[in-house]
Amino acid sequence: MGEDHTDHKSEDPPVPGLRNRCRPFGRPSHWLIACALALSACGMAEGPEKANTAPAVTMEDVEKRVSTGDYATAMRLIVELPAEVKDRADVQARWVKISEMNSAATAPNRAAQMVEEIKSTRVYAVQQTTFSEASELKDVFDVVDEFEKQVRFLAENSDQNLRHVLSPEQATTVTAFRKSIEDRQMKLFPALRAAYGKVASELLWSGNYDVEVRGRLSKEIIFTAPVFADRSEIKSLMVGVRPQLNRLRFSIAQFRAFADDDKQWAFTLGAPNDSLLGLSARDGVVQPLE
Repeated sequence: MGEDHTDHKSEDPPVPGLRNRCRPFGRPSHWLIACALALSACGMAEGPEKANTAPAVTMEDVEKRVSTGDYATAMRLIVELPAEVKDRADVQARWVKISEMNSAATAPNRAAQMVEEIKSTRVYAVQQTTFSEASELKDVFDVVDEFEKQVRFLAENSDQNLRHVLSPEQATTVTAFRKSIEDRQMKLFPALRAAYGKVASELLWSGNYDVEVRGRLSKEIIFTAPVFADRSEIKSLMVGVRPQLNRLRFSIAQFRAFADDDKQWAFTLGAPNDSLLGLSARDGVVQPLE
């Protein structure tokens, strides 16, 4: 028998997941067409992107929402306005006004939600904020963070519209909650400052530093180290620790080279009372809650 020189065309390799659906068409060219159809039926085929035919948002659309009291949607539509429109001063001013209207409209619901959250979780959280001792500085500042967490909640729910709609009973609940934070801060801040001095002294001991906290409320901190004969060393350390001292509401920070040295340098920090509700800025300075 002679050799068969017939040119046998091999079929294209199968595509996983499409074999059963595409093979019945037999010939390779038909098989490729079947695959394209199958992909299209599955929603997998990518065609040319469709042009966005949605009409551009206008201020008329915004005002229609305002007229129905749907202030939240009106604010969202302003954000979706063309850049050359939403960047106009009059449009930005309108956004502020609509935001105020939205705040007033939602105030009753927000007040109810705030009071419910205070009763259900916030009061308990404050009561459970305790402190005994610290093995590292993080233990100290975790307590400060917990206080500021509760103060931040009050700050986020203290706009004028909300305060005006509080019922006498709701206002009493908010006042009692604020008082619970103040009382807990007055109790714990002196202990936090004393613990800070102890942990800081242990951390700096190997560098021949001593740290001591003094005063009835532990408001004064003293750093002692031979390097403080060089004033630049005092400045360097003060820059590093000042945000921490501010957050803990120390009143005075003193530096001296030796314990019996009459020459000392003192920095007045102007700390608020421990009961004050406030939030720490980047430099640790406490900003009072309005």
